[in-house]
Amino acid sequence: MQRLFSKTFILTVFTASLILVPWVRSARADDAGPGGPPYPNDAGEAQVDVSQYPSEIQADYKIFARRCTQCHSLSRPINSQFLQLTSDEQKTAHEKEPDLFTDNKIWQISDSVWTDYVKKMQSKPGAIIRASEFDKIVAFLVYDSKTRKTGAAKNTWPVTRQKLLDDFKKSNPKRYAEIFGK
Repeated sequence: MQRLFSKTFILTVFTASLILVPWVRSARADDAGPGGPPYPNDAGEAQVDVSQYPSEIQADYKIFARRCTQCHSLSRPINSQFLQLTSDEQKTAHEKEPDLFTDNKIWQISDSVWTDYVKKMQSKPGAIIRASEFDKIVAFLVYDSKTRKTGAAKNTWPVTRQKLLDDFKKSNPKRYAEIFGK
């Protein structure tokens, strides 16, 4: 009887470990986690207050949040340096807000940065971003980054972003050097 109990106990523990070990591993926040290696963005805000955004953008946020958290936290995209501006918007920004173009670690501007990023994420194994959701996710990211990183927020965003960079450089110097080369 004791021997049967021991075998059953060992089999149960072994089976549980097969189920639980992958789950525990995926919950880790280090470079072995499902979101890949860490980024400075990961330590920032994990959600956006969209209550003042247009209702369509609020709906897009829900899609963005549902789809993008399949692979990483929302902190990664919402605290990134990405800012998608059309060519005309970039020309205007060069005239009115030239500091937007001084540091790529604070503002990385292009006319397709979010489109390219979401396309890259869409191609990752396990990512489920439907074609019908693609434009909505990009629309949210473009609107949000313009709202929180330019205009009235132009002076607060670089402080927030620089703190993320400084803290990350202290806690992950090797990874910081991998990303930014310094």
